[in-house]
Amino acid sequence: MPGKLTIAHIRYKTLGEEKIENTHPFVKGINNEKWVFAHNGSIIDPKVFDIFIQQEAKGDTDSERVFCYIAQNLREKNDRNLEYKIKVIEKSIKELAPYGKLNLLLSDGKHLFIHTNFKDSLYKYSGKGHVCFSTRPLTNIVKKDEWSSVELNRLFVYFNGELIYRGRSHGYEYFKKRNITNTHEWSERYV
Repeated sequence: MPGKLTIAHIRYKTLGEEKIENTHPFVKGINNEKWVFAHNGSIIDPKVFDIFIQQEAKGDTDSERVFCYIAQNLREKNDRNLEYKIKVIEKSIKELAPYGKLNLLLSDGKHLFIHTNFKDSLYKYSGKGHVCFSTRPLTNIVKKDEWSSVELNRLFVYFNGELIYRGRSHGYEYFKKRNITNTHEWSERYV
């Protein structure tokens, strides 16, 4: 798949029906730019975003609601400046992160915005002039030891395969903890 910036996503359904409207990546026009979004995770309380089901979302996934939330925040000003985008996306992520696992890839067609708040759930491989992100090391492409875990709880921005921004940690790490009283149940917590 040729291209300077490509986002692909194979969905593991947690919320929402299996239908075309729920297929990642999602695409939206925001401030006269085409944005693309993919999300691996789940929002524990999707009611936080119910407003977007009626207004803008075409499907019924928590992932699309996350994208709608970020899009709404970006549209508050018709500003295509990178500094504005970073500020708005970081603020949106900080507001969303307490509600669930938030691995995301977001692009305005030029820049790639990356975030994870769940340990060992997003990996990075950097080669000459390119970078690849995956939820698991793609060992059929490169050796496992050439992949590294993406640092938690902060926004990263890439341009032409190079890191151009590393944000500050918001501190909302998502993790699953085994429930001691019942070994068949898992509870979700944040620190």
